[in-house]
Amino acid sequence: MIPYIENLAVFLSMIVISSLLDNSLNLLDYRLFYIVTASFLFGRSQSILSIGLASVWFFYQNILNGQEIISQLIDHTTLVHIGLYIFIGLSMGYVLEKKEKMVQNSRSEMESIQEKLETLTSLYKDTLFVKNELQDQVLYTNNSIATVYEVMKDLNSLDRSVIYSSSITILEKIMKTSGAALYLLDYSEKTLGLVEKSTALVVPASLEIRKQNTLLEAIEKNTVKINKDLDPNLPTLVAPISIKGQVIGVVGLYNPEFEYLTLSYQNLLFVTANLISSALTRAFEHEQLLTSDNSRKNKLFDNKEEAYV
Repeated sequence: MIPYIENLAVFLSMIVISSLLDNSLNLLDYRLFYIVTASFLFGRSQSILSIGLASVWFFYQNILNGQEIISQLIDHTTLVHIGLYIFIGLSMGYVLEKKEKMVQNSRSEMESIQEKLETLTSLYKDTLFVKNELQDQVLYTNNSIATVYEVMKDLNSLDRSVIYSSSITILEKIMKTSGAALYLLDYSEKTLGLVEKSTALVVPASLEIRKQNTLLEAIEKNTVKINKDLDPNLPTLVAPISIKGQVIGVVGLYNPEFEYLTLSYQNLLFVTANLISSALTRAFEHEQLLTSDNSRKNKLFDNKEEAYV
């Protein structure tokens, strides 16, 4: 109802203006001016209403001037005025409606072009991402020998604590993440205790192993598992580490990039976990050898001080 109320307000305003300026502007047809204004402001639908109101206004003013309604219907001057009102009103409405359609068509074309632009931009970003990934793969392949050598060099230690800290550094570098952690099984094999983690990573100090749990599946099946339950306390990716085939813990990746969650990425984590397992196995065997040597020396010498000479 608002456009009709506005149209009526313009109509009444034009009547008031005509009554105030009737003596000064005799040549101006206020009804025609009202039709043009209403058609321009409110469009074709309101132009028909403005034609009707202007015609009623014209007939009423003629009646006030002493001309009967029947005589007006056969008066050529009246018919010319009414015809002029109809022609101007419909013409203005048609032109404005055509202009509005052109604007709408232009807006639709612009929106369509904008959607195509967004699609092309998205395709460009995807293509750029794939290109960068392929480039990284090529660079990684070209430097694979150097990378393996660097990993083996970092893990070339017989001290478990050194291997633990080096494992986090290797995981961060190879897996392209800033959230890596290493957990070891306790004696009850029901929980995993945190041993090493990335500097800025905030994770629980222990993880409980439950049935139908990502940790349990990774340990029992000795394979990489994804945290499909989206448990915020668990790593996104888990890979077991073992000594002489016995699983002693897991390495976990927290919040890696979604694009990296591929089979190739999981296989890379599994291979890295195996390298860590091999390094821990060597360290464990070295500790066993030291323990057995010390025991043998203790049996050979009664004086314990002589065993270390």
